[in-house]
Amino acid sequence: MTLSALLSGVMAAIGILATAGALAQSPSMNDVQQRDAQQRDQALASTRQHYADRKAGFAQDMARRDVVMLGDSLTEGGDWNAFFPGVGIANRGIGGDSTEGMVQRLDSVLGVSPRKVFVMAGINDIAVYKKPVTEVFEHYKRIIDTLTRAKIQVIVQSTLFTGPAFPPAVNASVKDLNGRLHALCARGPCVYVNVNPALAPTGTLDLRYTSDHLHLNAAGYQAWVQAITPAMRRR
Repeated sequence: MTLSALLSGVMAAIGILATAGALAQSPSMNDVQQRDAQQRDQALASTRQHYADRKAGFAQDMARRDVVMLGDSLTEGGDWNAFFPGVGIANRGIGGDSTEGMVQRLDSVLGVSPRKVFVMAGINDIAVYKKPVTEVFEHYKRIIDTLTRAKIQVIVQSTLFTGPAFPPAVNASVKDLNGRLHALCARGPCVYVNVNPALAPTGTLDLRYTSDHLHLNAAGYQAWVQAITPAMRRR
């Protein structure tokens, strides 16, 4: 299963993709409900397997790296070593992951002894798992604290805004989270890099950079790379 298909399944399983229209037109609601339940179960099983496979892969890939990219599907989908040749980057993104999940797998980050860690997280917490911003921020602080205690420079990338297909409340929460992260980094424990001016200059994800209002296409990744290049190159 491709990453794109997997992530679509995750969104369907938790209700991001509405099925109300299908239910209204179906001659048998019970049949539709049974089919949808089977699809949700299959999607969730695929998600769990993908998560386990990624973690197992990390455990087998603990060679020292200069940089780690930590995040969810947005990070996982980036070919970071091709974007920044010669740097030496470990991709620690897992599709569907939350900030809480990232807290629990920081050993796969610390184990490669990076000099820098770039973090982008929170959109699944907000848009998918419906977590309050205060809870997401607390998990984020734990990530930052754990990494800085290990003498690692933490670069917090702003959580990306979503496209207009998502409810406005999602981007309102993203804006709230980013404000908290910016203020935290201004006090010294991390560096904040705002990538939204490049990818979402009007406060919603620019549709040139996405096909589903959430994940990035090739042009979107290029815009992201340009936004973080100064921080990547800085010693």
